[in-house]
Amino acid sequence: MSSGTCKKIIRVKTVNITDILILGGILFYIGLGIRDGFFRKLYGIIVFLVALIVSTKLLAPYSIILIDSFGFTEETAIILAFFSMFIAVIIVASLLYKWFGQSASESIHIWSRVLGGILGLAQGLVAVSLILVMLSLFSIPEDETKEESLFYNDIYQIAPDIFDYTTRWLPSSHRFLDEIKEIIGQVKIP
Repeated sequence: MSSGTCKKIIRVKTVNITDILILGGILFYIGLGIRDGFFRKLYGIIVFLVALIVSTKLLAPYSIILIDSFGFTEETAIILAFFSMFIAVIIVASLLYKWFGQSASESIHIWSRVLGGILGLAQGLVAVSLILVMLSLFSIPEDETKEESLFYNDIYQIAPDIFDYTTRWLPSSHRFLDEIKEIIGQVKIP
């Protein structure tokens, strides 16, 4: 036996501001799920997934239009293109639901609110993950903050995994993060 001891450095993770923001975003979506109920939230999740796929697939051409027309930087154009298309799809779907969906005067049963909260949790995880992926294009938050975060690494991977799972049936489908990197390569001005 040696007289020296081998010390293992253990990094303790604590809740930081990134974790608080992540939890706040998820709680917001849970609240929306409880308010909206199961069927409206289910519709919302389907629309959310469609918006994710459409926004990703049309990201490169729309980003190039923003760069050419408004002179945005590549990173800014990608973020604006993605979120503007994403929000546009959600707004159109919300208007369709409002015109053809459930009446606001109908009451929502407690079971529907509970199940809506569960679906809100799922939607919140994907939404927060998507925001983290987009912020990572700007190196936000810093690597040290990511390492110290309790939730960042687990939450970050959710949107890419969902995208990969839901688009695997599409021809020429790529993994989400690979597709984003490819789009960034297409958008960069030589």
